Amino acid sequence: VYALYESDINRNLIRLLKNGHRDVTFNFTSDILNNEGTTPVAMSATANGNLVVLSNLWNGFSWMIHINEFYETGELNLNFGNGGIYTKSILDNTDDNFGQYLHTSPNGEIVVVAKVNDFSVSTSDEKIAILKLSEEGKTLSSDLYANRCFKLDCSAMQDDYLLLAYSGTTENEIDQATYLAGLTSEKMESQNVHCLSTDGDYETIDHIEVKKSAVYISQLKINAEALYLVRKYGTMLLML
Repeated sequence: VYALYESDINRNLIRLLKNGHRDVTFNFTSDILNNEGTTPVAMSATANGNLVVLSNLWNGFSWMIHINEFYETGELNLNFGNGGIYTKSILDNTDDNFGQYLHTSPNGEIVVVAKVNDFSVSTSDEKIAILKLSEEGKTLSSDLYANRCFKLDCSAMQDDYLLLAYSGTTENEIDQATYLAGLTSEKMESQNVHCLSTDGDYETIDHIEVKKSAVYISQLKINAEALYLVRKYGTMLLML
């Protein structure tokens, strides 16, 4: 188990053994995350045991995607990206990029799901973007999921298949709706959308759990009472 925590405004990354004790063989000494302009938000282990950490980086003008990879020992992988650092504005412009979720696939690809805001137009509207990297930290694809505003709820990844949950108005721009989309890693621009709820039944999805035989999603039904609805779907959902 990897844990990223903040103590006395200093960020640190540790690894825990199965019994909950700290793994002293994981010697994380890098100060690359300990920067007031860097906000770590997610991490995922690769197939070869390395650890990839997603952060949001303030470059002085806007927020960018910032990714590092660390070896099993805790040492920074200097061969990843540019000297151990990968930074990018997903649309290659000055929009603010807020990375939300990081997934790694068995074939070594790294997938980032992010929010993109153009604050010169609106302070609240956001678009969902997907960034895909190679295991060496090179850009494979970088684009908006859809060129309209949605609220990103959550995501999950199984092998090379990405499940994306989001909410927003329907095409008639009146009803609120909750969507679940399935995308293969090979073609991130394609989208198979299943509308789970709309209008009066509208509920955001706060978590997705993917198992070999089923997909589980949880939705908050009554906020005041913290009442959740958990749904189970068969693996056919992965072939929407």
